[in-house]
Amino acid sequence: MKKFFKFFSVFLALVLLATALPVAAYEDESLSEHIMTVDDFCGSEYFTPMTREEYIANKATIEGITYSEAEAIVDQKVDAAIAALPATTVDAGNAMVSPSSWIGDTTVTNKDGTFTIYGRVSSIYTHTSGLKALYYTQAVAVASHYGKTWADCTSVGNAEPYGSGNFQFIGTCSANLISTTQIRLVLNGYFQIAKTIAENSGISNYFSYSTTVGTTTYLRANIYTTHIERSM
Repeated sequence: MKKFFKFFSVFLALVLLATALPVAAYEDESLSEHIMTVDDFCGSEYFTPMTREEYIANKATIEGITYSEAEAIVDQKVDAAIAALPATTVDAGNAMVSPSSWIGDTTVTNKDGTFTIYGRVSSIYTHTSGLKALYYTQAVAVASHYGKTWADCTSVGNAEPYGSGNFQFIGTCSANLISTTQIRLVLNGYFQIAKTIAENSGISNYFSYSTTVGTTTYLRANIYTTHIERSM
């Protein structure tokens, strides 16, 4: 029995010693490297990926230029964003590539192993009356194992009513790159709803002024709001 307790005491001591050691002492360094996933790149609920062709075509239409001109502008900005990334450390032949494993349908794989992501940044504004407006713009990001960097966005976006209900939102959305890590969306306009509908819904008190068109009186509420979409 004494031998058993002596053996058990030694065994317990070894177990306590093992659990007290840092986990890193047992890990292979190569296994602890973080591999990027789709969520790492497009984890924001406000960003929706799209194809490169769709992005360029929409940019050309919005800015009133040709597809080739829009493509040249986008590629120049993507190249600049890639050049601004910190030097990577994984050598694969002649190119320095980022240790990332994601290749999605809505991305373009660059020669250095980074990815160009084309998509749309959008946000939903909710007025105190409960009426909502969706506003959005196109955006391009460059992703590597360092994270995501904004390369471009379309300055003129879209704004429209969101959700069900007989109301209107009349307004505009504009956007600009504050920096490589932030896109700023601006929504400016007003909600409009027929006075009888607002009164029946119990929300007429949330509107600041009215206008009459023909025989119908409409209530209106001016709004101005912004959304900052961060890349990291």
